[in-house]
Amino acid sequence: MALGRKEAAETSSVLSGFGRHGRHASRASQSVSRFLIFLFALSFALLVKPDVPNTLEQFGLTQGPPRIAWNVAVVMISVAMLVPYVLRVRIDLYGGFSILLAGLILVSTVCNGQQLDYWAVYILPCAAVSMLVVALSVNYSRELLWGMLCASLFYLIGNLVFIALDFAMGEVGVQNYMFYGYRNNTFQIALPAFASSLLLDVGNGKKWSARTGLIFAAALFEVLVGYSATSAFALIVTGCVSPLILCTPVRKWLNGLTVLVGYLVSFAGVVLLRLQQAGSFFFEGILGRDVTFTGRTMIWDKALESLGGVHLLVGRGTAYALKVGDTPYYAHNDFLHVTLMGGLGALVAQLALLGLTFRRLFVRRDELLSACYVLSLLPFLIIALTESVFCPGFYFLLSMAYSQVGKAGFTPSRPAHSS
Repeated sequence: MALGRKEAAETSSVLSGFGRHGRHASRASQSVSRFLIFLFALSFALLVKPDVPNTLEQFGLTQGPPRIAWNVAVVMISVAMLVPYVLRVRIDLYGGFSILLAGLILVSTVCNGQQLDYWAVYILPCAAVSMLVVALSVNYSRELLWGMLCASLFYLIGNLVFIALDFAMGEVGVQNYMFYGYRNNTFQIALPAFASSLLLDVGNGKKWSARTGLIFAAALFEVLVGYSATSAFALIVTGCVSPLILCTPVRKWLNGLTVLVGYLVSFAGVVLLRLQQAGSFFFEGILGRDVTFTGRTMIWDKALESLGGVHLLVGRGTAYALKVGDTPYYAHNDFLHVTLMGGLGALVAQLALLGLTFRRLFVRRDELLSACYVLSLLPFLIIALTESVFCPGFYFLLSMAYSQVGKAGFTPSRPAHSS
């Protein structure tokens, strides 16, 4: 589906990285572009799945490098990603809040006497990816998107192969574990793959290519086979909203502000006030989920209880555990998860990152690029109600949206090239 002339002009003026690699690009610039794509893809592939040894063990490969080697590689890549930000940006508002978010979680982890390995391989990469995007997306948006697409697609295809092999061996039913890992985590690679492909389509003058459609179908198939109900619901909503939000009259209303406010209202209504009990027919009859969301309301109660006293301010660190009965859980909600890891300050930093990004999506709500980023982030916000979306893929897309969609002070009527 091709873009209109006006939409193509708006998009090309913002996605500046695409113009350097067209038919008239020199062989040298094309070689540099390919090298950067390979470098980003390799780096993102490790950061989005730092627990590589677990995957290798599933195939009986127990003689590979020790876990500490993989962890060191993740830390080294994350630190290397911070270098462009320090050299090119030094500090900005978005990067400052990214540092604050990761820093407060680090402080909470230390104050609670916990080891730093989880922070180093799961929290630091999220901040590193965000700051890399802020530093390089102005000139290398195409390479960044292709890098994330290749990394995510590798795991998405790996999941399909894993499912096919299980079916061939007669193992039919819900797949709790796939190539990427536990079924509820599939969205961490499925959504970035879909979003990156969609955004590359927009940069190439299309609204939705066959590649994007196939990726979306593969993602939906995998979450249905694993039956991650929230992820499946999020993808179905995204598929239904997609043709609407790509139309200008609808995108004026379904924009960054309405989506973010809708998420905040849903968090208050579902997690804090439990209004879902009034809609038991929808949750139990249509989604096949009870109004406790498979016991998540009990976990949320425990999370809120654990944030009493000083822990509301400093959190409980990355190694917190919420015991419901004899089983430890994590918060199963992104806001609660962030607050438990880093305290109220970390939650404020997370809200600031969301606010900065979705404000820009609202200001430029008439533009197709803004609509595509809203569409890319919408399923993450739906999933964030019952899972944590604290992963590199989410922060990659959030920072890409912040960096690519307009600038502070732009108005919808002001053309992007007038900056």
